[in-house]
Amino acid sequence: MINDNDIIYINGIKVGSTTGHNIPRNYTIPAGILKAGENIIAIQVEDIGASGGIYRDDKDVYTTVKNQKINLAGEWKYKIEKITKSTASVGPNSYPTLLFNTMINPIIPYGMRGVIWYQGESNAGRAYQYAKAFPLMINDWHNRWHEDNFPFYFVQLASFNAGNGNSIKGSTWAELREAQTRTLSLPNTGMAITTDIENPTDIHPKDNQNVGKRL
Repeated sequence: MINDNDIIYINGIKVGSTTGHNIPRNYTIPAGILKAGENIIAIQVEDIGASGGIYRDDKDVYTTVKNQKINLAGEWKYKIEKITKSTASVGPNSYPTLLFNTMINPIIPYGMRGVIWYQGESNAGRAYQYAKAFPLMINDWHNRWHEDNFPFYFVQLASFNAGNGNSIKGSTWAELREAQTRTLSLPNTGMAITTDIENPTDIHPKDNQNVGKRL
């Protein structure tokens, strides 16, 4: 898998390209491109935002020649070709106070039995802040509804392997999960665990039925 888009060259000859971060790369090398001795594989990676590069397990990076599987994982040389300044503007959902004022504040007078919450992906990388902000938001909602006892149940981030995180170099998503776990210190909160039922290669996992059952 490559995040986000790629073009593959072998010995200077293009052998394929793929657009999309969650698509497995499988390229057939035409006859005559490989040669005896040293061959050079070059991958042009285009990252359009957030983390980028080759990810997933080392075992998934390989070539097969005459039924012999050759692993290609390990240290690769790389250089940045260019950095393009983003032309995207801040969208309405990112304007300060807009979501609260338009979607939460208008319903505050109405009765509520409780909250289910599935969010946190965009806060990965700011887990220390989230550990404070998330409980503050929950307490703020209790105060605004003048109701301290309604349950607030949330989903811990799934097992998406963001940035190829692991126990050696760390994982921003794992840090965010820890921040969510700390929020259980608030009364009448609950957390649904999903790391065993979701897809580590898809940031938008499909199994929402079991998430709902666990909530």
